Amino acid sequence: MGFFNVLGRLIKGQPAFVVEETKQKTAMQPAAQYTQPAGPKVYPQVYIEQVRCRMQGGEMDLEVDIHNHSQGQVELDKIEIFGRRQELDIFLRPGEERECNVFEGPRPTTTNQTSCRIFYKDATGDYFASEHYIEFKQEADRTYSVNRIRFVRVLDV
Repeated sequence: MGFFNVLGRLIKGQPAFVVEETKQKTAMQPAAQYTQPAGPKVYPQVYIEQVRCRMQGGEMDLEVDIHNHSQGQVELDKIEIFGRRQELDIFLRPGEERECNVFEGPRPTTTNQTSCRIFYKDATGDYFASEHYIEFKQEADRTYSVNRIRFVRVLDV
């Protein structure tokens, strides 16, 4: 609507701007598609319960038990540990636990990489990361093995 159209409507005593009915309906339709249920967001609790660290020479093999403590099924996507990403692609029902071999390689020579993350999604497709802290044990040859992995928090990714 141009300036002169608005001015003409004002002179006639009509409202300056008129919202057309069709535009109003189409503008409201997309918003309805994205409404979410009311209430707080639920963060599924998925974390490492146990760690088994086997060493042979300078190599280390790390197995963990990942447990789904949430009320719904989750899909474990991947795990990040010692700067490596490994695909998991595992479904866990509520209360289910799975043993996963998450690292095979040389033992760490430093304790700089203390973070471990499990990436997963719930049934609605929301994506999360379960963050963990790695505790090390120093070996006689000055390398390190994993003593324990402690759950820290769940992040909304």
